[in-house]
Amino acid sequence: MQPLSRVKPDALVNWGDSTTMAQRPQLAAKICHCITQWSEIEIFLGAFLGVLLHTNHQAAVAMYSGVESRAAQLRLITSAAKASVPPEHFDVFSVFLSAVVRPLMKERDKLAHWSWGYSPDLPDSLLLSDPSHTLENFMLALRTQPGVENAAVPTNFDRVFVVGDSFLDGISKRAATTKTHLRVAMASVWDHNSPKEHAEYLLRLSNVPQVREGLDRLAQGRQKTQEAPPQAPR
Repeated sequence: MQPLSRVKPDALVNWGDSTTMAQRPQLAAKICHCITQWSEIEIFLGAFLGVLLHTNHQAAVAMYSGVESRAAQLRLITSAAKASVPPEHFDVFSVFLSAVVRPLMKERDKLAHWSWGYSPDLPDSLLLSDPSHTLENFMLALRTQPGVENAAVPTNFDRVFVVGDSFLDGISKRAATTKTHLRVAMASVWDHNSPKEHAEYLLRLSNVPQVREGLDRLAQGRQKTQEAPPQAPR
Protein backbone atom coordinates (compact mmCIF):
# COMPACT_ATOMS: atom_id res chain seq x y z
CA MET A 1 0.00 0.00 0.00
CA GLN A 2 1.80 3.10 -1.28
CA PRO A 3 0.95 6.81 -1.03
CA LEU A 4 -0.88 8.16 -4.04
CA SER A 5 1.84 10.79 -4.38
CA ARG A 6 4.27 8.05 -5.40
CA VAL A 7 1.90 6.16 -7.69
CA LYS A 8 0.04 8.95 -9.53
CA PRO A 9 0.73 12.44 -8.15
CA ASP A 10 -1.56 14.11 -10.71
CA ALA A 11 -4.48 11.68 -10.33
CA LEU A 12 -8.10 12.77 -10.34
CA VAL A 13 -9.79 11.52 -7.16
CA ASN A 14 -13.38 10.91 -6.04
CA TRP A 15 -14.44 10.76 -2.38
CA GLY A 16 -17.80 10.31 -0.72
CA ASP A 17 -19.31 8.60 -3.75
CA SER A 18 -21.90 5.97 -2.80
CA THR A 19 -20.86 3.92 -5.83
CA THR A 20 -17.18 3.72 -4.87
CA MET A 21 -17.18 -0.01 -4.18
CA ALA A 22 -19.30 -0.68 -7.25
CA GLN A 23 -16.57 0.97 -9.31
CA ARG A 24 -14.15 -1.81 -8.33
CA PRO A 25 -16.32 -4.87 -7.52
CA GLN A 26 -13.47 -7.39 -7.45
CA LEU A 27 -11.53 -5.34 -4.92
CA ALA A 28 -14.70 -4.74 -2.91
CA ALA A 29 -15.23 -8.50 -2.64
CA LYS A 30 -11.68 -8.96 -1.37
CA ILE A 31 -12.14 -6.19 1.21
CA CYS A 32 -15.27 -7.94 2.51
CA HIS A 33 -13.37 -11.23 2.64
CA CYS A 34 -10.58 -9.68 4.74
CA ILE A 35 -13.07 -8.17 7.19
CA THR A 36 -14.91 -11.48 7.44
CA GLN A 37 -11.67 -13.31 8.19
CA TRP A 38 -10.98 -10.99 11.11
CA SER A 39 -14.44 -11.79 12.51
CA GLU A 40 -13.42 -15.45 12.47
CA ILE A 41 -10.14 -14.61 14.21
CA GLU A 42 -12.09 -12.85 16.97
CA ILE A 43 -13.97 -16.10 17.57
CA PHE A 44 -10.65 -17.96 17.78
CA LEU A 45 -9.35 -15.37 20.27
CA GLY A 46 -12.42 -15.85 22.46
CA ALA A 47 -11.86 -19.61 22.39
CA PHE A 48 -8.20 -19.03 23.25
CA LEU A 49 -9.28 -17.09 26.35
CA GLY A 50 -11.53 -19.96 27.40
CA VAL A 51 -8.71 -22.48 27.02
CA LEU A 52 -6.33 -20.26 28.99
CA LEU A 53 -8.78 -19.88 31.87
CA HIS A 54 -9.61 -23.61 31.98
CA THR A 55 -13.16 -22.56 32.73
CA ASN A 56 -16.60 -23.22 31.28
CA HIS A 57 -17.15 -21.80 27.83
CA GLN A 58 -20.11 -19.66 28.84
CA ALA A 59 -18.00 -17.72 31.33
CA ALA A 60 -15.23 -17.13 28.78
CA VAL A 61 -17.71 -15.99 26.14
CA ALA A 62 -19.38 -13.63 28.62
CA MET A 63 -16.05 -12.06 29.61
CA TYR A 64 -14.75 -11.75 26.06
CA SER A 65 -18.00 -10.48 24.55
CA GLY A 66 -18.52 -8.02 27.41
CA VAL A 67 -15.41 -6.08 26.36
CA GLU A 68 -16.26 -3.99 23.30
CA SER A 69 -12.77 -2.74 22.44
CA ARG A 70 -10.64 -5.16 20.42
CA ALA A 71 -7.50 -3.78 22.07
CA ALA A 72 -9.07 -4.41 25.49
CA GLN A 73 -9.92 -7.97 24.44
CA LEU A 74 -6.27 -8.59 23.61
CA ARG A 75 -5.22 -7.13 26.97
CA LEU A 76 -7.69 -9.48 28.65
CA ILE A 77 -6.15 -12.47 26.87
CA THR A 78 -2.64 -11.25 27.74
CA SER A 79 -3.56 -10.93 31.42
CA ALA A 80 -5.13 -14.39 31.44
CA ALA A 81 -2.03 -15.88 29.83
CA LYS A 82 0.30 -14.17 32.30
CA ALA A 83 -1.66 -15.65 35.19
CA SER A 84 -2.06 -19.11 33.66
CA VAL A 85 1.23 -20.22 32.12
CA PRO A 86 4.95 -20.21 33.05
CA PRO A 87 7.00 -17.09 32.12
CA GLU A 88 8.68 -18.73 29.11
CA HIS A 89 5.30 -19.82 27.78
CA PHE A 90 3.85 -16.37 28.39
CA ASP A 91 6.69 -14.72 26.46
CA VAL A 92 5.72 -16.68 23.35
CA PHE A 93 2.04 -15.80 23.72
CA SER A 94 2.79 -12.13 24.42
CA VAL A 95 5.06 -11.76 21.39
CA PHE A 96 2.60 -13.64 19.19
CA LEU A 97 -0.23 -11.29 20.13
CA SER A 98 1.89 -8.15 19.67
CA ALA A 99 3.82 -9.18 16.54
CA VAL A 100 1.19 -11.15 14.63
CA VAL A 101 -2.34 -10.49 15.89
CA ARG A 102 -2.19 -6.75 16.64
CA PRO A 103 -0.70 -5.73 13.24
CA LEU A 104 -3.39 -7.75 11.46
CA MET A 105 -6.06 -6.11 13.64
CA LYS A 106 -4.77 -2.65 12.65
CA GLU A 107 -4.88 -3.57 8.97
CA ARG A 108 -8.45 -4.79 9.33
CA ASP A 109 -9.43 -1.58 11.12
CA LYS A 110 -8.18 0.48 8.20
CA LEU A 111 -10.33 -1.51 5.79
CA ALA A 112 -13.39 -1.20 8.03
CA HIS A 113 -13.09 2.36 9.34
CA TRP A 114 -11.04 4.48 6.94
CA SER A 115 -12.47 6.50 4.04
CA TRP A 116 -12.65 4.95 0.58
CA GLY A 117 -12.36 6.66 -2.78
CA TYR A 118 -11.27 5.92 -6.32
CA SER A 119 -9.51 7.48 -9.27
CA PRO A 120 -10.42 7.03 -12.93
CA ASP A 121 -6.67 7.12 -13.56
CA LEU A 122 -6.18 3.91 -11.53
CA PRO A 123 -8.75 1.41 -12.85
CA ASP A 124 -7.34 -1.51 -10.85
CA SER A 125 -7.14 0.21 -7.47
CA LEU A 126 -9.10 1.92 -4.74
CA LEU A 127 -7.97 4.80 -2.55
CA LEU A 128 -7.86 4.74 1.25
CA SER A 129 -7.40 7.60 3.69
CA ASP A 130 -7.53 8.07 7.45
CA PRO A 131 -10.89 9.76 8.19
CA SER A 132 -9.14 12.18 10.55
CA HIS A 133 -7.20 13.46 7.53
CA THR A 134 -10.40 13.79 5.51
CA LEU A 135 -12.11 15.65 8.37
CA GLU A 136 -9.13 17.94 8.83
CA ASN A 137 -9.21 18.92 5.15
CA PHE A 138 -12.98 19.33 5.18
CA MET A 139 -12.84 21.70 8.16
CA LEU A 140 -10.06 23.66 6.45
CA ALA A 141 -12.26 24.05 3.39
CA LEU A 142 -15.17 25.29 5.52
CA ARG A 143 -12.98 27.87 7.24
CA THR A 144 -11.49 29.29 4.08
CA GLN A 145 -14.33 29.03 1.55
CA PRO A 146 -17.94 30.26 1.60
CA GLY A 147 -20.78 27.76 1.33
CA VAL A 148 -20.79 24.25 2.75
CA GLU A 149 -22.21 22.74 -0.42
CA ASN A 150 -19.55 24.14 -2.75
CA ALA A 151 -16.44 24.04 -0.57
CA ALA A 152 -13.57 22.39 -2.43
CA VAL A 153 -11.86 19.95 -0.07
CA PRO A 154 -8.07 19.76 -0.57
CA THR A 155 -6.34 16.39 -0.57
CA ASN A 156 -2.79 15.59 0.53
CA PHE A 157 -1.73 12.73 -1.74
CA ASP A 158 1.00 11.74 0.75
CA ARG A 159 -1.80 10.68 3.11
CA VAL A 160 -3.93 8.90 0.52
CA PHE A 161 -2.99 5.27 -0.11
CA VAL A 162 -3.47 3.08 -3.16
CA VAL A 163 -5.04 -0.31 -2.46
CA GLY A 164 -4.78 -3.09 -5.02
CA ASP A 165 -4.99 -6.86 -5.30
CA SER A 166 -1.55 -7.60 -3.84
CA PHE A 167 -2.18 -5.65 -0.64
CA LEU A 168 -5.54 -7.30 -0.01
CA ASP A 169 -4.23 -10.74 -0.93
CA GLY A 170 -1.45 -10.22 1.62
CA ILE A 171 -3.94 -9.41 4.39
CA SER A 172 -6.03 -12.45 3.47
CA LYS A 173 -2.99 -14.73 3.57
CA ARG A 174 -1.84 -13.34 6.92
CA ALA A 175 -5.35 -13.82 8.33
CA ALA A 176 -5.41 -17.46 7.25
CA THR A 177 -2.01 -18.20 8.80
CA THR A 178 -2.97 -16.32 11.98
CA LYS A 179 -5.97 -18.62 12.44
CA THR A 180 -3.61 -21.59 12.12
CA HIS A 181 -1.22 -20.07 14.67
CA LEU A 182 -4.09 -19.50 17.09
CA ARG A 183 -5.01 -23.18 16.88
CA VAL A 184 -1.40 -24.01 17.73
CA ALA A 185 -1.43 -21.57 20.67
CA MET A 186 -4.59 -23.17 22.04
CA ALA A 187 -3.14 -26.66 21.56
CA SER A 188 -0.11 -25.67 23.67
CA VAL A 189 -2.36 -25.24 26.75
CA TRP A 190 -5.33 -27.48 25.92
CA ASP A 191 -6.14 -29.76 28.86
CA HIS A 192 -6.55 -32.84 26.66
CA ASN A 193 -2.98 -32.64 25.34
CA SER A 194 -0.03 -34.15 27.20
CA PRO A 195 2.87 -32.04 28.56
CA LYS A 196 5.00 -33.33 25.68
CA GLU A 197 2.41 -32.17 23.16
CA HIS A 198 2.16 -28.81 24.94
CA ALA A 199 5.91 -28.36 24.52
CA GLU A 200 5.83 -29.40 20.86
CA TYR A 201 3.06 -26.95 20.00
CA LEU A 202 4.77 -24.17 21.96
CA LEU A 203 7.99 -24.76 20.03
CA ARG A 204 6.04 -24.64 16.77
CA LEU A 205 4.49 -21.30 17.72
CA SER A 206 7.81 -19.86 18.88
CA ASN A 207 9.35 -20.70 15.48
CA VAL A 208 6.87 -18.54 13.56
CA PRO A 209 9.27 -15.96 12.01
CA GLN A 210 7.66 -12.86 13.55
CA VAL A 211 7.48 -14.57 16.94
CA ARG A 212 11.08 -15.78 16.78
CA GLU A 213 12.29 -12.27 15.90
CA GLY A 214 10.29 -10.81 18.78
CA LEU A 215 11.61 -13.37 21.24
CA ASP A 216 15.17 -12.67 20.14
CA ARG A 217 14.67 -8.93 20.68
CA LEU A 218 13.12 -9.61 24.08
CA ALA A 219 16.09 -11.76 25.10
CA GLN A 220 18.57 -9.15 23.90
CA GLY A 221 16.77 -6.40 25.79
CA ARG A 222 16.82 -8.43 29.00
CA GLN A 223 20.49 -9.22 28.56
CA LYS A 224 21.35 -5.53 28.16
CA THR A 225 19.35 -4.73 31.28
CA GLN A 226 21.26 -7.35 33.27
CA GLU A 227 24.62 -6.13 31.97
CA ALA A 228 23.92 -2.47 32.67
CA PRO A 229 25.97 -1.18 35.65
CA PRO A 230 23.94 -0.30 38.74
CA GLN A 231 23.20 3.38 39.21
CA ALA A 232 24.99 5.15 42.00
CA PRO A 233 22.77 6.27 44.85
CA ARG A 234 21.89 9.96 44.83
